[in-house]
Amino acid sequence: MAETEVYAGEEAEMMEYKAFTARAIVLALVFGVLWIFAQIIMGVAAGYMWTGEGAAAMMIISYALFAALRQRNVRLEEYGVIFGITEVICCASLGWAQYAFPSTVLALASPRYKAYGEYLPSFLAPAAEDQLKAAMYGGAIRWGEWVTPILFYITFGLVMFLFSMFVVMPVRKQVIEIERLPFPVATVSATVVRMTAGREHPERLRWLWLGLLIGFLVGILQEGFMLTKMFPGFSGIPISHDFTPNLQDLFPGSALMITGLTPDLIAWAYIIPLETQLTMVLFGILFYVVIATIQVRLGWVTYEPGGGWYDYSYVVWLRGISTIHLTEGTYFAAAIVPVLISTAYLKRMFRSVVSGPTEEEKEEEPLTYRTMWAIIVVLFVAAVGLLVMLRMPVIMAVVMMIIQGITFHMYMRSIGAANWSIPIPTGIQRLMNMIFFQPWPGMEKGFFEPMSQAGFSTGLSDILTLEAGSGGGVSSMETFRFAFLTRMKPKDMLKAQLIGAFMSLTIGILLVLFLLGKFGGLSEQMKFMYGYVVTRAANQMRVNLGGFSFKIFVAGFILGAAIILARIRFPWLPIDAYGIVLAGLLNEYILLYMITLILKYFTLKIGGTRGYEGVAIPFVAGLATGGILVGIYTGILSLLDAIGIQPIAGVSTILILGIIFILITVIPTIIAIIRAFTRA
Repeated sequence: MAETEVYAGEEAEMMEYKAFTARAIVLALVFGVLWIFAQIIMGVAAGYMWTGEGAAAMMIISYALFAALRQRNVRLEEYGVIFGITEVICCASLGWAQYAFPSTVLALASPRYKAYGEYLPSFLAPAAEDQLKAAMYGGAIRWGEWVTPILFYITFGLVMFLFSMFVVMPVRKQVIEIERLPFPVATVSATVVRMTAGREHPERLRWLWLGLLIGFLVGILQEGFMLTKMFPGFSGIPISHDFTPNLQDLFPGSALMITGLTPDLIAWAYIIPLETQLTMVLFGILFYVVIATIQVRLGWVTYEPGGGWYDYSYVVWLRGISTIHLTEGTYFAAAIVPVLISTAYLKRMFRSVVSGPTEEEKEEEPLTYRTMWAIIVVLFVAAVGLLVMLRMPVIMAVVMMIIQGITFHMYMRSIGAANWSIPIPTGIQRLMNMIFFQPWPGMEKGFFEPMSQAGFSTGLSDILTLEAGSGGGVSSMETFRFAFLTRMKPKDMLKAQLIGAFMSLTIGILLVLFLLGKFGGLSEQMKFMYGYVVTRAANQMRVNLGGFSFKIFVAGFILGAAIILARIRFPWLPIDAYGIVLAGLLNEYILLYMITLILKYFTLKIGGTRGYEGVAIPFVAGLATGGILVGIYTGILSLLDAIGIQPIAGVSTILILGIIFILITVIPTIIAIIRAFTRA
């Protein structure tokens, strides 16, 4: 992974280390509150939500604010506080407060789901009928009657998110400092901060600012982004195209499209390691062109002409060889095997837990291993207790939290790039179904009946746990990666993470309850309530889980483990287990990764490491930042459009604000480019 490193230069100015200064705390808290509001209000009304991209954008905005306030000597670790708090807030605000909480209330409030009322604990919503109607349609909220539900949702969210954070923390050193997984958002953010505030390698700044300008200008022209909001008649440059219909004569059943041609997604795909890019492209074509066609020609799957990418992708995912089950097995292997084979690391950790921490451990780790594991145990027990409160049998709750812990490692090790939202919840439900609801050899039936409280609670607990906790592990490691690249102490980054988690999972829930009373959870303007929570639970009862092939799952696990072990023996092998995961779960990005693979190959071939680190990384960092700014501005304009903001003096407010956004971004960037190039 060395190709993604950007090491400090001699030009960096040395200052006394101090992370939690007043200016860093104030700015981080202000940004944090703004992002909670943005994720919830803009996310629901305009459909825009961010993960680490939001924190990445805050780095360039923080630099601009500090420069405007003549705060020149801002330490890198101060930026780390801002990055840590905002990153965690964004990842903790992806759906728990604004969707899972109100949608669970809907399950008790709506007559449509009355049949499932007996399976739901009453404390999940107030008993008063008028309060349930107020949540659905708007009305006066009597906060006292919501105390018990709110306390449960806040506690559940915090426990699951913190468990996700802490369960991956013991492998921080292995992942960040030894394997050096790149985590693109953190790499881009650290690059921006080190080259601006840190004043490292000033000759590279020209490429950073040039990338930002190009990323911004390209982004505003694209379909669905700024100019299409400012000028409704302008359709914008397309960012996707479905090639599937064009392939059917030669490759019936194949599915291939290109999407994600936005500056930020191009940057993330570019920073992904070369072997991961190559593996994704090769296995993506193997899965969705070669195998898909063979299955159709041999009659293994039913082929219906006239379909598009989604139609045929779905067939490849779930029928015939079933790439999604193969990928799930590889995903598990990619999370578990690297930990199991790190024997020296595991021995050192175990020795520390038993005998006590070393001085090096106290200095370099966010917490001692003994403390980490004590917290993990406490959170695990608390999580099991919360699932039992949802009427899940204890043994099932224990097994589910073990599986959830593994999935948090899975998503973390995918560096936030793999899709968890579709395969993982259903994959966990399939495993739980196989263990507890299906008969084992020699048994006539499983340990529990699917059409029971246990079945409903399994589906309910699975989706709620993932909604609350899925982003914890990856946001933790992403921020630790930032800390590593900026020499911030892991202890301080952990403090920032905890502040972000507590802010998001308390303020967010309270804000949503206020908005439910203001607008109603079923309103088109601010729709918080959906039926997916009940649907997931009901699917577990009906065993409507898309089928499951344990043999294919095991084959995927063996494939992933074999690749990981082979790369240890033969480090030069250009193949990677996570490339298979990305190919299986994100096949719409295969052609995007092919483009960035070619670009990266020629960058390294022509410019070598010097060209990659000195030109390419600063340029794509700027490209990503420009694209992210476009996304944020577009989200604001979309929100104003959704709420029907009135024109100013007969001129569209959205147009005026869009022009302001363009001017305050483009003019300073052009000035910075001129200065950077004339200094050279």
